Amino acid sequence: KVLAAGRAGVTVDFILYADGQFKFVGSGSTYELDRVWNSPWYIYRNSVKKVYVDPEITALSNWAVYSCRNLTEVTFGENSKVTRIGKNAFTRCSSLVSITLPEGVTYIGYDAFTDCTALTSVYLPDGVSSIMTNAFNGDKNVVLNVAYNSYAKNWAESKGISYEERKPIELASGTCGDNLSW
Repeated sequence: KVLAAGRAGVTVDFILYADGQFKFVGSGSTYELDRVWNSPWYIYRNSVKKVYVDPEITALSNWAVYSCRNLTEVTFGENSKVTRIGKNAFTRCSSLVSITLPEGVTYIGYDAFTDCTALTSVYLPDGVSSIMTNAFNGDKNVVLNVAYNSYAKNWAESKGISYEERKPIELASGTCGDNLSW
């Protein structure tokens, strides 16, 4: 049963089902909202439990799922094209415990995950190259999973945020002579 549906971007729609499933479907970016109450789904925010983002969506813009306090799960479609998580996109999603951002994400906006008080684990892909200052403000227990010697690692260190550094990816190896390997 559909609880609400409508436009979420020029070529993006949203669907909220009565069971709490919320989907962004289509392609491209969600609307660049200047305030949360401009979102047509904001009045239903307490009904949202799980968010699914179609693989052709390229950005979750400002205020995308702001203050969805019952949100526990976010899933990005296989081979997701999301590159940008906008300002306040997940702010105050206080039941969200973990999130794995897709490999294409390069930008995380101001306050993107602020006051996600249950958040303990965030996977940041290798290519993240811009994280705004307060992206994880108020998330006292969060641990960022970051690429080896990456921008995200340096950012976490500079902000005093806990992180786990993934080992470098071995692309190839071999031997070249006695007792010598590469």
